[in-house]
Amino acid sequence: MRIPRRRRWWLVVPGLGERSARRIEAFFAAYPALTERARALVVVAAPEPVASWENIRVPREVDGSHGVFRAPKSMCALEADNDWQAINAWLERHEANDTQRAYRREAERLLLWAIAERGKALSSLTSEDATTYRTFLRHPAPRARWVAPARPRSSPEWRPFTGTLSPDSIAYALSILRAMFRWLIDQRYVLANPFAGLKVRGARRKGKLDSSRAFTTSEWELVRTIADGIEWSCGWAVPAAQRLRFVLDFGYATGLRAAELVGVTLNGIETGAREFCAGPVSGATWFACHARPMGARYTTTWPPR
Repeated sequence: MRIPRRRRWWLVVPGLGERSARRIEAFFAAYPALTERARALVVVAAPEPVASWENIRVPREVDGSHGVFRAPKSMCALEADNDWQAINAWLERHEANDTQRAYRREAERLLLWAIAERGKALSSLTSEDATTYRTFLRHPAPRARWVAPARPRSSPEWRPFTGTLSPDSIAYALSILRAMFRWLIDQRYVLANPFAGLKVRGARRKGKLDSSRAFTTSEWELVRTIADGIEWSCGWAVPAAQRLRFVLDFGYATGLRAAELVGVTLNGIETGAREFCAGPVSGATWFACHARPMGARYTTTWPPR
């Protein structure tokens, strides 16, 4: 028994017009007790929960061992027998934990969506499926299956999404999936990339700086002024204040991200043997600096103050 909740709800009921729909609404309005009894008869099937990457148990018929777009096994450079194993091989090629975690998140979401919503193996997805997945990323549904507040990955309340994604986040997700399929094609695991050429309306062009997440010159000067007098204004100990000023200056000068910044050690920094540029800059000589955060090597410049 359907309890009308939306305007023009009858449009999805074959053979039912507005006049008959209004009569039904009037009938239920006249007998509220009957409405409650009818509501008790409604059986709402809760969507099956989805599992995190480590706990996924993929049914044999959709595990990709016989995916529609699988390349011949004799030509494949991977030992993987199914999609989960192939994706895992791709993930293991990335040593940086943050990178691997970000890539796993997007591969995990797509694999779960393919199985739960399309009833397909990941290696059977078409270009039309990829377009539908882009729409899904804008509004993951049903929400009970896909969206929940952040929980540990081992929790039964864990879900792949914590909310709605922005256009930039969707574009980033699709770029990762394009790269994953390109690699799978290079390994001759699949024959086609369903995400090739898929664009996202509203996403910023690649390389455009998001100035909303950066300090203006005046804002930075205010931060540095507060840091310069934090011992007497906030009662900080001198060593703590000096450490804070060093972190601010080092982060400002190198441009490292937070995850990279915390991975830098003194052993991972080398000052160049010669001046990076001739003469003083803002009263200080600048030197070449090589930092190796997160296992990568970066070359930047920083003042020796």
